[in-house]
Amino acid sequence: MPIHQIHPIVVHFPIALLLVGFLLDGLFLILARRAWADVTFILVVLGIAGAFAAGFTGEVAEHAIEPLAEPTKAALKAHHEFAGLVNFFGTGMLALRLLVRLRPAKRLFLAAYLAIGLGTCALLGVTARRGGVLVYDHGAGTNTGHPLPQASDSI
Repeated sequence: MPIHQIHPIVVHFPIALLLVGFLLDGLFLILARRAWADVTFILVVLGIAGAFAAGFTGEVAEHAIEPLAEPTKAALKAHHEFAGLVNFFGTGMLALRLLVRLRPAKRLFLAAYLAIGLGTCALLGVTARRGGVLVYDHGAGTNTGHPLPQASDSI
């Protein structure tokens, strides 16, 4: 499988891991279940790592589908910018989470982590939506000019 076709597979990992990981991490931190919070923190780390991997594979995929029409270029630019924001704020989110781990008595760090985390998850949702617009509205990365093969009854 060419690397530019991996992006649609990779993008689902940060969406699932970061959203579920952050929600459970926040819950367990608020409830002071430190052992569970340590486990869910790993999901957050994997989610942010997945976001960077999605960004890398997205860059590769972008170059594989060029040249693009102007409306598609604009949609791709918006998707790309939101993905960059997810990575930027996700990195800040991880830094704050480490501070929460190292200084659990500082409730300000927890509040900042939860606020930045919610914002990061919201940006992730917008980024995912923008990616869907690219594929479903603009046909980016699809073979829109070719007929689909006929399905066969054999597997």
